[in-house]
Amino acid sequence: MNGDEHPDTLLILGNIGNLFQQQEKYEQASAKLTEALEILQRTLGNEHPNTVYALRNMGVLYFIQGRYEETEPYFLDGLENAMAVFGQRHPETSYLENGLGV
Repeated sequence: MNGDEHPDTLLILGNIGNLFQQQEKYEQASAKLTEALEILQRTLGNEHPNTVYALRNMGVLYFIQGRYEETEPYFLDGLENAMAVFGQRHPETSYLENGLGV
């Protein structure tokens, strides 16, 4: 993998999305975070740490906007994948459980 699909490129793309989120530019944030997530799922698969983080980032984006129904699928998928990737006691798994109220 190189160029637009390299994990480092996707990390930067996600960081740009998070920056837009912090600036409350939610449409731009969604576009960048969605692009990163879709490429990560296609290239690295769902059970990869970077994909778990990308799922969480999408859920957080919707959560801070009060779009809770849209948050839930990302947190559920993220939690399922986090359990497989990190295990029950990892901070990322706990974060996603807390986000779901588990």
